[in-house]
Amino acid sequence: MKEIQFAAALLAAIFISPIFVSAGAEAAPQSFAIPVTLDPSIEGVRSGRIIVFAEKVEPGADATDKVDFSIFAPERVSVAAREVEALAPGAAALVGTGVDAFPQSFADLAPGEYRFQAVLDRNHNYNYAGRSGGDIVSGVVAATLPGGVPALMLKDIVPGHTMETVLASMPEERAAVLEQNLENVRPIDFVSPALSKFWGRPIHIKGFAALPPNYKKDDARYPAVYATRGFGALSIAVQKGAATIAGLMASGEAPPMIWFYLDQSIATGAHEFTDSVNNGPWGEALTEELIPYLQKEFAADPRAGSRFLTGHSSGGWTSLWLQVRYPALFGGAWPTSPDPADFHAFTNIDLYAPNANAYRDEKGEPRPLVRDKGKVYVTIEQYVKLEEVLGPYGGQFASFDWVFSPKADDGRPQKAIDRVSGAVTRMSPPIGASITTLLISSSATGRS
Repeated sequence: MKEIQFAAALLAAIFISPIFVSAGAEAAPQSFAIPVTLDPSIEGVRSGRIIVFAEKVEPGADATDKVDFSIFAPERVSVAAREVEALAPGAAALVGTGVDAFPQSFADLAPGEYRFQAVLDRNHNYNYAGRSGGDIVSGVVAATLPGGVPALMLKDIVPGHTMETVLASMPEERAAVLEQNLENVRPIDFVSPALSKFWGRPIHIKGFAALPPNYKKDDARYPAVYATRGFGALSIAVQKGAATIAGLMASGEAPPMIWFYLDQSIATGAHEFTDSVNNGPWGEALTEELIPYLQKEFAADPRAGSRFLTGHSSGGWTSLWLQVRYPALFGGAWPTSPDPADFHAFTNIDLYAPNANAYRDEKGEPRPLVRDKGKVYVTIEQYVKLEEVLGPYGGQFASFDWVFSPKADDGRPQKAIDRVSGAVTRMSPPIGASITTLLISSSATGRS
């Protein structure tokens, strides 16, 4: 799917004017609006997206301090949300009214025992990172429906994850290995001129370099691998990946190379190192700015035959795309489980087909998104509609729009999928080129 922020103008365009009531005011029972307040001791940013989770409690269920959704059981927890600009202590934001709810309005919850929890997503990245550092959460409150409306107070700030906290949660022997490997990992923090010009502020490309054992810059030139992780990966996961491959090189299980693990997470999701009218020139920034910079900073062999790509999921798509888009720059790519490479089969949807629908196939059956051994865990409709409630940006399908789609009249990306009906939008110009169409055009022009 978790340093990531929008420009102030974009946030202002997305925010919805909040509605506040006195903390002691009674909400109309039929609307089932849950009052969410902020502990007076909380300082700093009081804006963001309030998300409330409601879970039906089965008899004998264990107690918990966390109520959250799972894409493997999207019907288990109901979610409602709203934006707030400045939640003042002593006031309450009402959550549960309006259309921002999944899979149903709180007013339609079946009778029974429930537990509720609220989160203030201050960084607007719940769709990508879930609960992350700086978010504020309430306690878990039980309530019987129909009946009284639970009141939730945001009071606990979620701590940020660091490599130290990750290592502390791991078995001792694994932690010791990773700590040793981190000695051969160096941070990457490069300010891109092209991206900074696009956004009008400094834009950093970050990551980590995993170095071979006994590395010395002037001793030799090493082949280089540019690696990217999947959607939802954050800096800690990127650093862990670099530490893991450093350990494999140290043990002799992997040949000595320089691995550049790059973080492709931004506020809109994953930029996938693609030049985009919405995200900016990430492909240009990588190929014309970052790679020359890294070759000067590290002992990387400058020959194309010694420059490789790999990645998984969204990172797999990135490595496949870069190899096809810049065939003379890279010597090979090893993508695994890449995102859809052809818009004729985009999560089993032909985006070019007349009257195409993302939610229903030609027989009117729901399109599955996650399934295993014939069991469907979540459909595309469930996933997309939950993503919309959690926030209008940063989710997987919204991320696709930011990477591939042209701009809409309001300056944001056109949505390839109508979020209510599932109808595929007919775009002009059409949605950005897929890898398959790029291969065809490359062949026609003699590129290889």
